[in-house]
Amino acid sequence: MRSKRRLRRSWRERLVAKSIRLRAHVEAPASEDAGPKVATLTTKRSLAHRAAHFVARRSFFLHVVVDELDRAVAFFFREAFDGWTRREGIAVPDGTNPTSEVLAWAATQRQDLRPGFVTYLDVLTFSELGLLIVKRCYRHGVPLIGWDIPWQLCRLAGHVGRSVGGAFSVALMGTGKVVDGKWRDSDYCPRLRVTTRGSGSPAFIRWLAPRDEAAMPKGHRPRFVDLGNLVPSVVGGAVETPAQAAVLLGTDWPTP
Repeated sequence: MRSKRRLRRSWRERLVAKSIRLRAHVEAPASEDAGPKVATLTTKRSLAHRAAHFVARRSFFLHVVVDELDRAVAFFFREAFDGWTRREGIAVPDGTNPTSEVLAWAATQRQDLRPGFVTYLDVLTFSELGLLIVKRCYRHGVPLIGWDIPWQLCRLAGHVGRSVGGAFSVALMGTGKVVDGKWRDSDYCPRLRVTTRGSGSPAFIRWLAPRDEAAMPKGHRPRFVDLGNLVPSVVGGAVETPAQAAVLLGTDWPTP
């Protein structure tokens, strides 16, 4: 009996000693706050996952009206969530106010609103719209949707320069300023690279990285949904205007 007790005791002593040696190589518990920190880390991952899902449900629509020289008179924009309008408005040239004609045109671009959603139009300047597009569509990854997006965004250009391979770059209004007669880009805003495809074909477009790396998007890739490219692929033929596309697809198109 004594020998068995001694064996049990020695086995326990060895186990305890082994445990002590193992603990010597394990970091000590941080503090009583370790529990909340773990919970916070888990919450952050969950929020990041939900944020990515949230962005996928959002969209930014853009539409421009031009004069006889293809100069922008006003832009209409809409921010949607799950297909329902959350914010919409018009943008007019810096230093001006929207005319009654522009407001009437913007009213024709609106869709039926779900009860409780936005019922008014925000009024922005072209510079404010340029910054909003960078914030939503570049930094947050909300898809920018429009008909012939490169052509539209070139109407919002504050500066146009050359790019590699025969393309050209566009700095949107509000993403830089003129200093001593020369345009200076913001370190925190990207330019757009536009590559033409010949007369009558929508151009290709993509964002160029800003100089400040911290201002680059994290965890997503900015996206364009160009209906001028998409609709002809769906209907299997040339489509020149949004109104023509609406007829072919059997949807309503607002008219002034």
